Amino acid sequence: MRRDEIVIRDPFVFPFDGKYLMTGTIHVAGGKPGIYGYFSEDLENFTGPVLLFDPPEGFWGELDFWAPEIHHYKGRYYMFVSFRSLYRRRATQVLAADNPAGPYLPISSEPHTPKQWHCLDGSLFIDPDGMPWMVYVREFVQMVDGEMYAQRLSEDLTCLEGEPVKLFCATWAPWCVTNEEGGMPFENQAGGYITDGPFVFRLPDGGLGMLWSSFCKSGYCQAVCYSPGGSITGPWKQADEPLYEHDSGHGMLFTAKDGSLMLALHDHNNSSSSHPVFLPVSMASDRLMIKEKE
Repeated sequence: MRRDEIVIRDPFVFPFDGKYLMTGTIHVAGGKPGIYGYFSEDLENFTGPVLLFDPPEGFWGELDFWAPEIHHYKGRYYMFVSFRSLYRRRATQVLAADNPAGPYLPISSEPHTPKQWHCLDGSLFIDPDGMPWMVYVREFVQMVDGEMYAQRLSEDLTCLEGEPVKLFCATWAPWCVTNEEGGMPFENQAGGYITDGPFVFRLPDGGLGMLWSSFCKSGYCQAVCYSPGGSITGPWKQADEPLYEHDSGHGMLFTAKDGSLMLALHDHNNSSSSHPVFLPVSMASDRLMIKEKE
């Protein structure tokens, strides 16, 4: 299967053993609810989909199965996924496996993010002391102006600890508009300012960058912000313009086989036509840039 034939949102690429595993928000026609992945040698031709997480009997998450991320931590592989049920607000939960391709299983009986909040898109960050954090979204459906938070994780990743730290709101980005103004109204929901898809990375000068997504006047877009002091709790400064528009977003960074740094995101922000796109990027000392085509 070619890359442009795959319908996926929120693509996440995990290189291992000389190949690439791509997961994301994937609906498999006729398949059971779960988390799926595709394998590739060259990022253009893929095999799959393969079931990575088959929910065990009694698992609370019945709906959505959104935005899985895979992280290697202390010898195991952890998947951060957003789920929802008819009786539980959308939340992120952590799964674990001994192999990147699974099978993954929950490491706790309850989701991680605050029970009273609508949350999604939890992502792992390890601070300079080796301590894990989750960066996650409190959704616009509850707040109107979507929020981004960081919170300490227990060392075994089974639960959040301490108090959530608010990093920023969507409207702190000067270019941000509501989903309706950006051309994508949500059915039966009032318009709001979206915060999607945090992904934190370290810059050469020691500062931090964060990929995240929202809407600008031309549609869905890939944004970036920076914590120049290198602290996950900020303060975070928003870039004056989106990093990449083209109705694309929910990106992450990975290193290709040839050592080049790549941005993975979905193009065409539509559940029936989104496909993965991989763009070469580079880092200056204090910022991330998309490379111009040669």
